[in-house]
Amino acid sequence: MARMLEDSGFDGIGIVDTQNLPRTRTPSCALAAHATKHLKLRTAVTNPVTRHPAVTASAIATVQAESGGRAGTRDRSR
Repeated sequence: MARMLEDSGFDGIGIVDTQNLPRTRTPSCALAAHATKHLKLRTAVTNPVTRHPAVTASAIATVQAESGGRAGTRDRSR
């Protein structure tokens, strides 16, 4: 899906973080990072009650490293 979005001209993707879905955000973001070259990767929604902020920060830092700096960034100039 991430490659299709990038090929269609999208500049980013937000992946939800919930324990109620079969996939978790961090592996999904990492796979999207490896499947794309320019797509920015973001967390769309997370629950600070069920995900400690330190766990969330550590996870997105991993994706940031694996994606070459494309995680959690947003161009607010538009």
